[in-house]
Amino acid sequence: MALLLFMYFPSVSGRAVQDAAFETADGGALEFVDSTLRAAVPEFPRISTADPAEWLRETQRRGFLADITGGLNGKTVKADFPGRRSGESLMRLLPASELINCTDPIKPYRRILGGDVILFFKADGTLMHSGIAVQQGDSLRILCPGKGLSQCSLAAYCSRWRTVAGIKVLRVIWGSRPYNYTKRECMVPMRDGCRLYTAIYEPVGAGRKPILMVRNCYSLSPYGHGGPGGLSEKLRCFTDRGYIIVEQNVRGTYMSEGSFENLRPLRSGERLTDEATDTYDTIDWLLANTRSNGRVGIYGVSYPGFYATLAALCGHPALRLVSPQAPVTDWWKGDDAHHNGAFMLSDMYGFGGFFFQPKRNPAPEDPEPAVSVPEDADLYGYFRGRSMRSVFRSFGDSLEFFRQIKKHPDYDGFWQERNPLQHLRGCLPAMLVVGGWYDAEDGYGPPATYMAAASGAAGNEVYFVSGPWTHGGWRDVPHYLEDIEMPVFEYYLEGKGSRPNWRRLFIPTGAENPPDLYDPWESAVRSYSLKPGSYVSDPASPVPYMDIRGAWREKSYMWAPQNFLEGRTDVLSQVIRKPLKDSLLVVGPVKVHLKAKVEFCHSERSEESGNAADATAGSKSPDADFIVKLIDVAPDGTQTLVRWEVMPARWRNSFEKAEPLVPGKPFVVDFTMNDICHLFAPGHGIMVQVQSSMFPVVAMNPQTFLSNPYTAPSTAYKPLKISIMRGSCISF
Repeated sequence: MALLLFMYFPSVSGRAVQDAAFETADGGALEFVDSTLRAAVPEFPRISTADPAEWLRETQRRGFLADITGGLNGKTVKADFPGRRSGESLMRLLPASELINCTDPIKPYRRILGGDVILFFKADGTLMHSGIAVQQGDSLRILCPGKGLSQCSLAAYCSRWRTVAGIKVLRVIWGSRPYNYTKRECMVPMRDGCRLYTAIYEPVGAGRKPILMVRNCYSLSPYGHGGPGGLSEKLRCFTDRGYIIVEQNVRGTYMSEGSFENLRPLRSGERLTDEATDTYDTIDWLLANTRSNGRVGIYGVSYPGFYATLAALCGHPALRLVSPQAPVTDWWKGDDAHHNGAFMLSDMYGFGGFFFQPKRNPAPEDPEPAVSVPEDADLYGYFRGRSMRSVFRSFGDSLEFFRQIKKHPDYDGFWQERNPLQHLRGCLPAMLVVGGWYDAEDGYGPPATYMAAASGAAGNEVYFVSGPWTHGGWRDVPHYLEDIEMPVFEYYLEGKGSRPNWRRLFIPTGAENPPDLYDPWESAVRSYSLKPGSYVSDPASPVPYMDIRGAWREKSYMWAPQNFLEGRTDVLSQVIRKPLKDSLLVVGPVKVHLKAKVEFCHSERSEESGNAADATAGSKSPDADFIVKLIDVAPDGTQTLVRWEVMPARWRNSFEKAEPLVPGKPFVVDFTMNDICHLFAPGHGIMVQVQSSMFPVVAMNPQTFLSNPYTAPSTAYKPLKISIMRGSCISF
């Protein structure tokens, strides 16, 4: 197998090393790479191997080279290394079609940079070509040995190589750092004898430093090898300061022992352990087995944010700061799986099809998804016309948590005991809660966690940061990382600086250069009446969530223009405030009060067999979802979404007990959207839209009441006339 490798490091005399072509038989290509690495980083030792897979692993284990392919802003594919059995050793590759998403200068931590090494692979894993990315104005070019700089962009260059299945992107990130790191892997014992896989990254010669820990239910690969080159670039602020970085798989995941439970409740009754006790035991072990300063901080984004919240309850005196960021908090009320009980179809179909599979630990590799939307499919068309019964049948019997979702449609004890907020009542370590106004996955968790922790014991030091970011997007923002987050960690873990003199720091949406707002007052509440109106909601033609086609749910729908809905008769639109003379800053929750009535549009149809009792009981009673949107209308007519929420009428009186509607009888629905911090600029108006579907982000309500909507057959889906009555209003 012929290899052509080219490596470039700006720190080596500022010049490219060119014309390096070798045959793998004598290991020349890899020798060349090693010598180039040693020129950049003298401490880097010689690596003697002609196997690309082993070479990639060893270079990362030695600690100066990072494979950043999986951390770029693009969807990767997996390929086998050549000469290995299928599935034995997989590597991530970035397809050429995704390169356009990895050259966005706004996201420096997720894009390819000038100086990055690009390796081109065939579908069978053969390394066929390589080069160096060079920034030329607004585009990236590729510099190759003996050929000079390409005349076209990196994406176009990659596309010209028709046999290229994808690329791997490597970056030297440790040679210029203040500290060099080592990695060791340990199986840390818990109080019940269960051992948890824990990767410990320690700075060389740094003295006693704080410990930063992340507890994770996702992969921490590479297992059994790897080095500090595998640490995320998003942790650079901590590694530049020499923090000890600890990553741990929670029990029952990947290489950790024990059994996994989604949103594991705190121990009660016969339960001897939970995520809080595992955190306590891990901290105890780390203090005895690392050279730390005796202070520990824990942070996590998304599901790891859930574990960070529970860590606050462990009670260990060395735990000084906990930072739940976009934490999964309540999978029924508002995060990921449901919003006010309404099933988030597109998100959970993709996430659950992968994550809800049985954990076959120890297992270093991710399983293939049990279900997924085909890459060439259109999300809207793929789900349109499918009943909830059909969707849940497609999950089969292997996805246990989907069975639990189906078994618990109401907000019963199953969901309530999994919400950690009820336990944030006593004395807690300092907490830094972080969220994004545009978070499509876990927008409910951050403000709810802050409110629960801040209302706990007097003296709790709780801080809340939120800005115009998507899910975890703040970790790509240098201003947040250096100017907001690090001073808090330095104060509590190192005793540097001073205690923050603010409790809430908001960066508003709607502004071109948004300012940092420290402890902003909630705006004076204004109530706006909604005009009466009616529309027909037809399950056969649900309102699309966005004017886009593709197999993936786009996160930009959270701020996407809503003009594409103009002309639809199943959406009520109303301008509630004409163009403003002055700017209007709105801070706080958005509350909705609807008076409505519903009626079936035509005679009922017979139900599918197999669920006759449920179908018959619901056949005379309608059901409906209400989706309300708050919209910023620009002078040019662009209707930008500010906030939306869904509320099923079946839970209008209690989340714990669903109730049917009575055809033609008025009823009231009250609900609260997540908080906003939005600046309506002068000349902008404010619009409200009311509709009953937002497909397929929200599963289509069958509009026939069933005690369990997850059992809805296709014949339960019926058009419904929905009338919004006088007395309805929105307040913010």
